[in-house]
Amino acid sequence: MASQANSTFLPNPRVAPAGERVSGYGWKALAGSVIGFSMDGFDMLILSFMLTKISADLVLTTTEAGSLVTWTLLGAVAGGITFGSMSDHFGRIRVLTWTILLFAVFTGLCAFAQGYSDLVAYRTIADLGLGGEFGIGMALAAEAWPASKRARASSYVMIGWHLGVLLAAFVTPMLLPVIG
Repeated sequence: MASQANSTFLPNPRVAPAGERVSGYGWKALAGSVIGFSMDGFDMLILSFMLTKISADLVLTTTEAGSLVTWTLLGAVAGGITFGSMSDHFGRIRVLTWTILLFAVFTGLCAFAQGYSDLVAYRTIADLGLGGEFGIGMALAAEAWPASKRARASSYVMIGWHLGVLLAAFVTPMLLPVIG
């Protein structure tokens, strides 16, 4: 029984010790987090960039269009709080997988929304996943890097957000004629 209790407090073998080189796992965790943050940045900004066309297609009022963005952000905040806590209990990778699935499925369902109610529900649920991915992805990447390099890893992950925003800005002019 004593050995079982002690094993509970052993360090995670995937967490990088201070001063060590970045492992293959560390690079994978970083790449996955950067890609995740890129998709999150893309998702958040493409909504803003396409909101006029979406509003026209779904006949949204300005109040509905504005609240769509608000509900998106509220979903992200609630997801961060909920899934961040869950990842401490069930494991980062497991819960991160749940958040990615939630985000992917409900983002896809947005394409089938018939009006405001559908779209706001799909966006809010999708962004529960987005908010969860934010904190978990950052923690996962930072923990996989040596302590002396964690600030750098966190900076790289955050650059993913900016790359996603840039991608949204670049593809919006191509999407507007097709979607509009």
